[in-house]
Amino acid sequence: MKSTVVEKRWLAMGILILGVAAALRVSAIGERSLSHPEMYVPGLPLPAGLSDPPPRHEFWPLVRDVVATDTHPPGYYAMMWPVIRLAGASEWSMRLPSAVCGVATVGFLMWLGLALGRPGAGLLAGALLALNGYHIFWSQAARMYSLAGMLALLSTLLLLKAAKAERSGWAAAWYCGVTLLGLATHVFMWSLLAAQIGWVAWAGWVRRGGMPGLLKWQWLTATMGTPLLAVAAYQSGNPVATMSRDLLLCGGELMQFGFLWPRVQGRLDTFPPEWLEAQASQSPYSLWWAALLALGLWLVWEARREAGGGPVAWGGHRASPGWRAVTLAAAAATGMDVMLLQAAQTVALKAPAVMRLTTVMAAAPLAGLIGFLILPRVWAWAGERHGSGGSVEEGPGGMRLVWLSAFGPPALLWIFSMAARPVMTPRGLLAVYPLVALLLALGLIEASRDRRWVAAALALALIPIHIWSVREYSRRTMDPLHHKQFVERLRKQMQPSDLVFYPVGWANTPLLWYLPPERYRVIGWEFGAARRKNPDARVWVLSTYGVAPAERMTAAVGGYRRAGAVEAPHARAELFEPARDQER
Repeated sequence: MKSTVVEKRWLAMGILILGVAAALRVSAIGERSLSHPEMYVPGLPLPAGLSDPPPRHEFWPLVRDVVATDTHPPGYYAMMWPVIRLAGASEWSMRLPSAVCGVATVGFLMWLGLALGRPGAGLLAGALLALNGYHIFWSQAARMYSLAGMLALLSTLLLLKAAKAERSGWAAAWYCGVTLLGLATHVFMWSLLAAQIGWVAWAGWVRRGGMPGLLKWQWLTATMGTPLLAVAAYQSGNPVATMSRDLLLCGGELMQFGFLWPRVQGRLDTFPPEWLEAQASQSPYSLWWAALLALGLWLVWEARREAGGGPVAWGGHRASPGWRAVTLAAAAATGMDVMLLQAAQTVALKAPAVMRLTTVMAAAPLAGLIGFLILPRVWAWAGERHGSGGSVEEGPGGMRLVWLSAFGPPALLWIFSMAARPVMTPRGLLAVYPLVALLLALGLIEASRDRRWVAAALALALIPIHIWSVREYSRRTMDPLHHKQFVERLRKQMQPSDLVFYPVGWANTPLLWYLPPERYRVIGWEFGAARRKNPDARVWVLSTYGVAPAERMTAAVGGYRRAGAVEAPHARAELFEPARDQER
């Protein structure tokens, strides 16, 4: 009877937390100005010749263009293609899938706590995530980060379930499928898969049996995902892909309850109103920043007592893939490599060094097959040399999986950043924050055990800062330029016959969303010809981010008089009228 009451209370609290998470992520989802990265969603009614990226209406050209010109795998865009075709193009349809994924992540986090035997910690972690302003921000953006976070957490949860499965391979197959979707969504998922492989290999080595069947499933997943490594290598030629190697900043803010503190200095990926370029060169560190980091580190230290989390009753996994399945996966992956890269080269050719790296990565399916054939023999040989293994109780528990999945990916990404090229980014690391939140929740519970004053002090500190985080991030955009606000000011002074000289470029593409050429006379090329064709029309000359209008624009309005201007942060529109109007 008592357990039933507890279960009902847990369920009621879980529903309440999900409701709060949904309300915060859906509220005002269509009000924030669209940003240039959101213009990469397929199926948008953007004008060919003016829009960068060009319109993406057909599925295969979409995948080809993403591989050739983007910095992310094509999974998110492939998911959004049918969504926009069915729901139409609007701020709501573009952003609602991210909101759904964000709410689902909160639910999966509470489920993970329950599966680990820590239902209270799961609820508390779900509340921390539900009220996280940074997570809410990216759950309201038409980008892949909310989807990647959901898939990363679901992959970890399914791995825990699969580890406990007795004979059926269905749990492992579901884990394989979700993890593969994650690899197709964000390249950081490879670091999570590496951490998960480490946990399974650790458990198998302690038990000293044969190579774990679950490890074979993971090897199959990695082999099937190898075309995405070649895609990442090809996309590395894009200079926009360069990120950061600052472990203190990225890792420190991850520990600050998931980038909870909305900075205004240093390099940002969310911009407050009235942000100035000079702030990018200012130090991102402050006393409050250090204090929040110290609190996060202390709570994780308190959570160390939960490092084990009890043993996992590992199943047999007799239904594991064999060499035929991996051979088929390697052959399919090789074919996909060839098809994707040949198609991508018809859009954009890369530097020779990038092409050499891509060629090496294209051989990864064969390497995966060879490794699958050799690894069981190496495993058996090593097991014979080291004798019999320990008991199940000595193996890594479920909480070890959480620790490895929370901190293994950031560590691996930092090592890669130091050895190769900078790849760390806050929005990418957001995928592992739900696992960090679970550890922080455990730390909160441990720190408050038998010390009510500590619980009260932590509540008084954390509740206001989470509310403030929600408020501050709600005012931010992905671009310093608020395109929607700027165009709204411009529209108030426009006349139906006005020409708009538009500076073509990917950073300005959201202006085309708010100034659709079918309703406004937007000119991106042949400015002089447009002016001669419409000699009596007024002309608006747009400029953004402090860049002066192109010489072709100013030459086209030579002899016109300046009649006014509309300004907004990082944007300006100058109005020119024919000189003969002044004479009249």
